[in-house]
Amino acid sequence: EEVQEDSLDGVNNAMTIPLSQLRERVGEIPQDKPVVTLCRSGKRSAIALNILKEAGHSRVANIKGGILQWRAQH
Repeated sequence: EEVQEDSLDGVNNAMTIPLSQLRERVGEIPQDKPVVTLCRSGKRSAIALNILKEAGHSRVANIKGGILQWRAQH
């Protein structure tokens, strides 16, 4: 079961799309801009990265280790 991710307040142009909805909503994500995927631990966002690549997105990146790793380093 997916849970609500931590708030992304302060992140410009952030979109929150649960992994379970990504395939059906991938058209909402612009292909002409870089996209960064993020989740709590980095596992779901790594899967999301692959879904985006399969859908034709080429400028995509994943924050390895997710929000937990990001917070530990910042």
